Amino acid sequence: MNNCVSVLLPTFNRAGILPDCINSLYAQSYTSWELIICDDCSDDNTQAIVKEFQEQDSRIRYFRNSIHHGLHKSRNELLAVARGDLVFFIEDDIVLEPDSIQILVETYFSFNNDGYKVGAVTPSLVQVHKQNQVAFQRKLFDYIKDIRFTGMVEPCKIDRLTGLISNNYSPHFEAVQEVVDVHACSLYPRSVFTGEGGFEETVYTGNYMFAEAEYNFRLRKKGYKLLFAPKSILYHYTYPSGGCRLPFMSYAYYSVRNQILYIARNYRLRALYMLPSFIVFMGIVSVIYLLKRGNV
Repeated sequence: MNNCVSVLLPTFNRAGILPDCINSLYAQSYTSWELIICDDCSDDNTQAIVKEFQEQDSRIRYFRNSIHHGLHKSRNELLAVARGDLVFFIEDDIVLEPDSIQILVETYFSFNNDGYKVGAVTPSLVQVHKQNQVAFQRKLFDYIKDIRFTGMVEPCKIDRLTGLISNNYSPHFEAVQEVVDVHACSLYPRSVFTGEGGFEETVYTGNYMFAEAEYNFRLRKKGYKLLFAPKSILYHYTYPSGGCRLPFMSYAYYSVRNQILYIARNYRLRALYMLPSFIVFMGIVSVIYLLKRGNV
């Protein structure tokens, strides 16, 4: 296995923040990487921004979709041209701590050499906002997340009744540990995609949620271990436009829609009680939220 990490970055209309992401990659203590950017038909100056970086560093490759393909088709296109034996998916609103990749790679090889069948290694994910950013109104799904995180002592759990996945990938955890799911910005051995294929491109639309969860579900069923390395830290800057950003009502619709599809496609007979439980849960929480807040 070569130690090169292919950093795979799909982007859409995020020229203003893309340099922050790329510069954090330049600052990495781990230098054996290539960056492949898939511009999903942006109508801003993304191409010009990337060209400036390419002139400075030959490790950066860029291609542009002629039409908008969506997140997961773009990710599969990036996989097809990756050269490294390890692939690290990131997003254009992510900034990496300088030792992020180093820790992920060391964790992968440490556990892999100990006989673990490692399917993915995920870093801590810290949600932050720029100082001059307009604060977002607290919405229904933030309220739901607060309910699900209450009393949570593990980085990730899947509710057996509703199928809801709760993630709390905090750097406050100490040791590397096995988890039941990993978030979208994770390191994988490229070989798992050779054996299992890529992400589902057409089922999980809108905000594209649950395509990664379904893929990770498949990996676990095949005996792969998913690991969380909390000392590797990414910062996620939430921006109001570009990327997969949607208006609140559209985001809420696709979140519910994609969750229902995820349950139906992966839990088979268990879906007979999980789907009604999920729908009832969402209804109850929505009513409570509306009563407390007065509006969404």
